[in-house]
Amino acid sequence: MKKNNIERADYHFTEAVVYDEHMANMLQLGFTTLSTSGNRLLRETLIYSILIKLVARHSKVRPENPFSVAATPQMLLVKQFLDAQPQANVSLVELANLVNLNPCYLLRQFQRHFGLPPHTYQIQLRLRLAKQLISQGASLLDVALECGFHDQSHFSRHFKKTLGVTPGKYAKAIGNIIR
Repeated sequence: MKKNNIERADYHFTEAVVYDEHMANMLQLGFTTLSTSGNRLLRETLIYSILIKLVARHSKVRPENPFSVAATPQMLLVKQFLDAQPQANVSLVELANLVNLNPCYLLRQFQRHFGLPPHTYQIQLRLRLAKQLISQGASLLDVALECGFHDQSHFSRHFKKTLGVTPGKYAKAIGNIIR
């Protein structure tokens, strides 16, 4: 059986949060139907229809990169450094010196291999760590500082931009008391 194009393509969303009133209404209808209807065919049809529409309206097909190659040991070392110390206040020059590369070359190669510049990758790591610390009940100020953000405001801006909610709302949603 031949698969259709929507199954074979590598779709991705360029934005973590999408402002689309029509999609929000469709999702609300879907959630309401899922929680109130016992009709499995209706529920499944509705959820698949909403997902197809969401992908059609807001996703992009990731272009294949014919020049893509496996990450070099140097790029893996930089990634491992960032993974191990996401809160580190490290410069691009320091990362480049770690692997004996020119900073500009390191920047291009890191983005080529991992899809993001090192700074953006580091911010994602910091936010992942922040979510863990919040779920453990840490105060938001402590989380911000422990994750390497300059202050709570800087942390909140990145958190909301990436996850669509403030750290305080996230903490409340997972049932943690904010200190």
